Amino acid sequence: TVEITDTTQATSTTTGSLVTAGGLAVAQDTYIGGDVLIDQDLAVYYGLEVYKSTTIGVDLTVGANVAIGGNTAIAGDMMLAGTMDIGKAVSLADTTDSTSSATGSFVTAGGMGVAKDLYVGSDMTAGESVTIGTSLNVGTTVDIGAVVTTADTTAASSVSAASIVAKGGLGLAKNAIVGGTVEITDTTQATSTTTGSLVTAGGLAVAQDTYIGGDVLIDQDLAVYYGLEVYKSTTIGVDLTVGANVAIGGNTAIAGDMMLAGTMDIGKAVSLADTTDSTSSATGSFVTAGGMGVAK
Repeated sequence: TVEITDTTQATSTTTGSLVTAGGLAVAQDTYIGGDVLIDQDLAVYYGLEVYKSTTIGVDLTVGANVAIGGNTAIAGDMMLAGTMDIGKAVSLADTTDSTSSATGSFVTAGGMGVAKDLYVGSDMTAGESVTIGTSLNVGTTVDIGAVVTTADTTAASSVSAASIVAKGGLGLAKNAIVGGTVEITDTTQATSTTTGSLVTAGGLAVAQDTYIGGDVLIDQDLAVYYGLEVYKSTTIGVDLTVGANVAIGGNTAIAGDMMLAGTMDIGKAVSLADTTDSTSSATGSFVTAGGMGVAK
């Protein structure tokens, strides 16, 4: 055993209790009670185990794998030329907000693959298209600056089964074009122009037939430019003006007066149920201001 009792501290390659102008080769373990200062590169060909805090003031290049059993504090930048596999959660203390793809507390020049759920506590901005393979659950408002396209072709069979399902309402500032059937499950009865299961502030244009299972209430004029066919009893509470011919296939009951501006051709017998007797030219069950011609 060689023992050196001198206690001179090493502050350079030429000071200390043991100084050598050449290298140092040690076949077995080496224990150093103080700091180790290395002016040049440190090459470790086998495992390196560090049991206490270590401060590295220059660049550290590792050519193989690094296994860290405890905490690691890095005051400056860390550059990785290869991959880094982390077996536990990663927490970043930096709170820099992201305003672009090059800013934020976590920035990557490539893509990011997430095998499980992703929770974003604030806004999320996508510079290009967003592709969603399955469901997208949004807990707050989503502002989308471009076109939204869904590749799912599920036909709507209920309010909870479709390619796009919203638990709340749907507000559209512009037109909506629907290529299939529109079904409204709400059964609110219409009692005015602002109530019912379907309410529009404008007009209603229908290119083909319309079937209505209940009553039709019209607050203003009804204009019919072609034929009008009525298959059941109809009650009209206001004046009815017809600009063309009227053909009635069944009985017509009129509770009030009927005013005719033109002629009325009747193909069958006319029977008046009124029994008022005539006492002058202006009284009776049938009164005309003109003459009456009888062919037979």
